[in-house]
Amino acid sequence: DRDPQLVKLRAAHARLERHDVIVLAVGTALPQENRKAIGGGEPFPFSLLSDVDYDTHRRWGRFDEASGKTLTGVFRVDRKGSVASTGNLPKPVADLDRLLEEYADKP
Repeated sequence: DRDPQLVKLRAAHARLERHDVIVLAVGTALPQENRKAIGGGEPFPFSLLSDVDYDTHRRWGRFDEASGKTLTGVFRVDRKGSVASTGNLPKPVADLDRLLEEYADKP
């Protein structure tokens, strides 16, 4: 509940699902830590995957070796498995709010 991007994705999840968008979140917490952190709060309607050794974060350019900290990022992967990239690293979406607007329900 502390990551603003996860909170936005949770709030938009039903709308994203109607557009056949699958949301996966990757963090460093173990599953039991995620359950404890959510506590009595609203659970996430999508999978929270654990990357305790930072391997996935490194592959996706979301680990700062100098500080030893992970970086947040949202990536759009199309149906073919393609993702925008910069050099040899996947490129995160620059503006999550703009991305979510693309999936706004139309009257």
